[in-house]
Amino acid sequence: MKNFLLTSLLACIYFQAVQSGLVCRQIDGSLKQIDAGNGLVFGVDDDGSVYTRNGEYWNLIPGTLSHVTVGPAGVWGVDRNFAVYRMLGGSWALMTGEELLTVKAEIQ
Repeated sequence: MKNFLLTSLLACIYFQAVQSGLVCRQIDGSLKQIDAGNGLVFGVDDDGSVYTRNGEYWNLIPGTLSHVTVGPAGVWGVDRNFAVYRMLGGSWALMTGEELLTVKAEIQ
């Protein structure tokens, strides 16, 4: 696993409502993209490696993506070839027939 102690990532992962804003704290990490929802936090680094936050640590998730999103519809990702994946049973499942640049896992 890559050493994420070299740089810090400012993220609103652990947050609480305080009047009209959020309280954020700085955590270790070096990610180009991050998303959080439903108690889950996922991110992607410059190499396309995917990580999820588990307590105080980042855990590497097998697979390579350029973007990941978390929401009520689950955990979804897009790779550099614009193929769409969904996290099912702890693994990425290719969603055939889907081709998107960015996905947002929200249900309205």
